[in-house]
Amino acid sequence: MWLSGLVDEKFKLPKVERMLSQTLKETEVMKRATRFYKRHCISTYSINHSDEICNDLGWNSCRK
Repeated sequence: MWLSGLVDEKFKLPKVERMLSQTLKETEVMKRATRFYKRHCISTYSINHSDEICNDLGWNSCRK
């Protein structure tokens, strides 16, 4: 669904360089801060990221 929001220009993506820089920073933080780095798990980070995408599209990301 976020793809349709992107195509409809409801939000803009940052430049590729900025996204790569942010990804590298977050990877370094994960390496230092979590024991789950390089393991398969569901993290609160991915849930939070999904909620942010929903909010960007104007959708409610309310959880129980």
